[in-house]
Amino acid sequence: MCGRGVLVRLEGCSHPVVMKGLCAECGQDLTQIRSKNGKQNVPLSTATVSMVHSVPELKVSSEQAEQLGREDQQRLHRNRKLVLMVDLDQTLIHTTEQHCQQMSNKGIFHFQLGRGEPMLHTRLRPHCKEFLEKIAKLYELHVFTFGSRLYAHTIAGFLDPEKKLFSHRILSRDECIDPFSKTGNLRDLFPCGDSMVCIIDDREDVWKFAPNLITVKKYVYFQGIGDINAPPGSREIQMKKN
Repeated sequence: MCGRGVLVRLEGCSHPVVMKGLCAECGQDLTQIRSKNGKQNVPLSTATVSMVHSVPELKVSSEQAEQLGREDQQRLHRNRKLVLMVDLDQTLIHTTEQHCQQMSNKGIFHFQLGRGEPMLHTRLRPHCKEFLEKIAKLYELHVFTFGSRLYAHTIAGFLDPEKKLFSHRILSRDECIDPFSKTGNLRDLFPCGDSMVCIIDDREDVWKFAPNLITVKKYVYFQGIGDINAPPGSREIQMKKN
C-alpha cells in the first residue's frame, strides 16, 4: 500500500522554445489553445525572447536566452572578437526615391522592393566595403536599420554579396521591439548584457546616447535628402514633410 503519498507529479510543459506559435518541446499549437480559451493576454509560454535577427517568430525562454548568450560570449572570446552593430542609412549608405541629377553617375544601385513600389537609388559611402572587410577581422558584424526587412537584406546584398560579413545578422524594423528606439532590441539579442557590443551610427538619439556608441558624420550624397527610413516623428521625417 502506498497510503496517500504522491507517487508521480506531472508538470505541464512550459513551452520554452516556440516557433510560429508551435512549441518545439511538446508540439503543442499554442495559437489553438488561445483561440479556444478566448483569452489573448494569458501567458501560455515562457518563450518571450527573440534572439535570431532574421527569424523573429522563433522565441526562447529567458533562461535559455541567457544560456545561449553565455555560449555566444565564450565563442567570441575564443575567436578574440567583439560585436559591432552598424547602421545603414546615412552611415554606410544614402538612399533616395527622388530622381536626382547624379543618377547618371556610376556606383549607384537602382532597385524596387516590389511591384508598384517606387524606384530607389542607393549610393555606398566611399571605402565602406574596405572598412567592413578590415573590421570584420576584429568584430562580428551585425546590421541594424529602421528600414523594412526586404530593404535591409537588399542593401546588405550590395555591401556583402557573398554573405561573408553579415550572414543572417540583419535586423530591420520588422523585427524591432520599439519602432522609435534601437536600444531595447539589444536586451533580446544580447541577454547577458552588451559589454562586448560596439555601435556605429550617425544618430545618438535612437540609441538613447548609449556609452558604447560611436557617432559618425552623416553620409549625404543626394542633396536635400535625409534618412528615408527615419523613425516616425523624428526630425528627418518633419524635414521631409516640409
